[in-house]
Amino acid sequence: MKIELKYKGEIYDMFDVIGLDLDGTLLKNNKTVSDKTLNTLIKFEKLGKQIVIVTARPPRLEPIKLPEELQREFMIYYNGAEIYHNKEKIFCKCLSLESADYIKNLIMGEFEKCKIGFEINNELYTNFKDDNVFGTNKFITIDLKSFKLLSPTKILIDMRSIDDVDAFKLKLPQDCNIIVTDNGKLGQIMAKGVNKLNGLRCILDKLGASLERVVFFGDDINDIELLKACGTGVAMGNAVDEVKSIADFVTTSNDEDGIAVFLNKVNK
Repeated sequence: MKIELKYKGEIYDMFDVIGLDLDGTLLKNNKTVSDKTLNTLIKFEKLGKQIVIVTARPPRLEPIKLPEELQREFMIYYNGAEIYHNKEKIFCKCLSLESADYIKNLIMGEFEKCKIGFEINNELYTNFKDDNVFGTNKFITIDLKSFKLLSPTKILIDMRSIDDVDAFKLKLPQDCNIIVTDNGKLGQIMAKGVNKLNGLRCILDKLGASLERVVFFGDDINDIELLKACGTGVAMGNAVDEVKSIADFVTTSNDEDGIAVFLNKVNK
């Protein structure tokens, strides 16, 4: 672990906001939050620290178990495409209908074996059955040819069926942005400008806080931008190597209470 501090308050005095990725970070592998981590976060909240949860997940949050104490916080969903506070939506930026329709036709025409999902109004619509490739078994199966699209918040792509990922990216509309996570298995397409960093910036503007005063915890490729931009970036022990290499600190894994371990170590 890269947790070598000169004195206990060295980092504590440097942040007002605690930013947390969900999967592989706040959540244990069984999709729950440990009592130790929850109690630590509540303690820091009482000390005046603001908690912000930043995730690629949608607001419906199944099948995870997120404590109610954390759901009242600021929640950034879909990698920044939607933001909630106290369970109320305060920001949304969808893909354009024109671009979404183009991507649908691209899959049908050139990548017909590819599994695709459309996140629309907090529901997932897919062109397949009986597969949890997108992390859930709760979705609505559609026929791509007859499906009438609405502007989606996010489009999911099973990248395992894409032979040339770079060539695929070049075919996407210019007003779209794709990130590939889950060890190259999952493609997430959002509107250009939608990312976790910009979502956090939106919240910080409301709080009158700065990125320099944020400690952020993450584990995957879509966390790198935030880990670099925030004042203190902490990689989980289970993070991919690329994430660990750019983080300021590396804590223990998500199954070893990595968030609580770090925060308790820096607490005065």
